[in-house]
Amino acid sequence: MSRPVRLFNLDLHISVIQDVKHVLNHLYGPTVEVTNWSISGHNWVFGAPTPAVEIVNAETWRGIDPAMVLAFQIKYDAFLSSFDGFLVTHTPVFAMLYEKYGKPILVVNSCRYEQPFCWTGNLAHWTWLNAGLRRMAERGQLIAVSNNKADRDYLLAGAGVASVHIPSLCLYTQASYTPTRREFVCFGDRAFFPASPLLVEKPRNGYSWTDLYGYRGIVHIPYEMSTMSLFEQYSAGVPLWLPSRRFYESCIRAQAMPFGSIYGPVCPPGLAEKRHALEFWLDRADYYDADNFRGVRFFDSAEDLLRQLAVFQETEEERRARIGWLTARRDAVWTTWARVLREFLHPT
Repeated sequence: MSRPVRLFNLDLHISVIQDVKHVLNHLYGPTVEVTNWSISGHNWVFGAPTPAVEIVNAETWRGIDPAMVLAFQIKYDAFLSSFDGFLVTHTPVFAMLYEKYGKPILVVNSCRYEQPFCWTGNLAHWTWLNAGLRRMAERGQLIAVSNNKADRDYLLAGAGVASVHIPSLCLYTQASYTPTRREFVCFGDRAFFPASPLLVEKPRNGYSWTDLYGYRGIVHIPYEMSTMSLFEQYSAGVPLWLPSRRFYESCIRAQAMPFGSIYGPVCPPGLAEKRHALEFWLDRADYYDADNFRGVRFFDSAEDLLRQLAVFQETEEERRARIGWLTARRDAVWTTWARVLREFLHPT
């Protein structure tokens, strides 16, 4: 019996790699094995320890540059050489750690690909990253997936790298919408809305997905155009409320709601027009994407939301339609992943 395909991942975000691992397990079972070093501060969510990683870790990664990449390779060369390929789920600059090994690299682009250089303002290192990603993609070593349309288009505009759009499923929660409470829960500043016993604050850390999905629905004051929590809740079938496109933009411009999709003030020439345009991000926000987030409910004011919550009642017909759509969406995502993974795991 042949040994499993062995993949390595160094990661800053707990959720994206869990989504990819779930997809790999569904499609390939034990024939693909993932070694994940998560340097996130949120490993407690999955009850996992945080490994002690030298050179590139939670304290140092924002200083990543060619010298740090070389030092990491020297330290872990024999270990990295033993893998058949690499997963990069957060953030894409980690792909630079693996180029020298000449093995396939799958990048899942879920959040501003240029981190950390958008914060440090180091345009020379941003250019180094762009050149590296483009070089690896052109030779067929790197395959890129984006879990939202904004980051797909932004990666292409910034680095010249095309990616396949595959929304995250986040079925790793293994929980589904089973309402047992009369209240709705607010993700964001509860004080934005008038007082009402129907709308309560988000539970403190330590709650389970089952607890969360026991509320009648979830109201979001978004802070990004794409978040893993939205993918988790949507795939679980939870009714979601978000500000309408018009209302959200007006609140952002009035600084009444946050919007953090635009990272840092500095970017290379030629990218600024897209990067600093609020419309670019909102036009591609997950929750306004009817092709993938069908059935999301929108409110046009704080008072409008409370009116909607007061009369909300999902009919059996609506429930069946919701489940049918989520099943079709899941199957379509798995089909697209199967095509991408065939290319990644069996390169010609």
